[in-house]
Amino acid sequence: YMLEALDTLKVPVERDADDKTAVTVTGQAGPIDSPTPEESLELFLGNAGTAMRPLAAALCMGKGKFVLDGVPRMRERPIADLIDGLKQLGADVSCVEETGCPPVTINANGLNGGTASISGKMSSQFLSSLLMASPVVDGDVTIAIKDELISAPYVSLTI
Repeated sequence: YMLEALDTLKVPVERDADDKTAVTVTGQAGPIDSPTPEESLELFLGNAGTAMRPLAAALCMGKGKFVLDGVPRMRERPIADLIDGLKQLGADVSCVEETGCPPVTINANGLNGGTASISGKMSSQFLSSLLMASPVVDGDVTIAIKDELISAPYVSLTI
């Protein structure tokens, strides 16, 4: 699902003709802007939390309107802590308020510097997503963990 989303977003992805499991994502030397700036771009991510979480943060760095959604099970997977952290950095982003789960709606206009305080108990992917977004933020970013950090080795891989 991530590759399909990247294709839709016009992010350069090169597929290896000899190895269907190998791809090269070139990137575009900056934030991902919507290829359809006047319309909301809907991206279906199945049940791929490893696509939903980093992509939510990455899309907040650019400009455009996006809706990230998935299968019914994805709509049961919490993402509110990440959304809250992104909001603390100035993102106009939301998830379903009652559940804290997708779909995620993003009205992207870049991120600001500042402090984001999030829980470390839910998923290390929330922290990793914020860390990956931080280099293109306008200003310094401080990320504070409110409680215990689970899966610290995964966060170390990001750093």
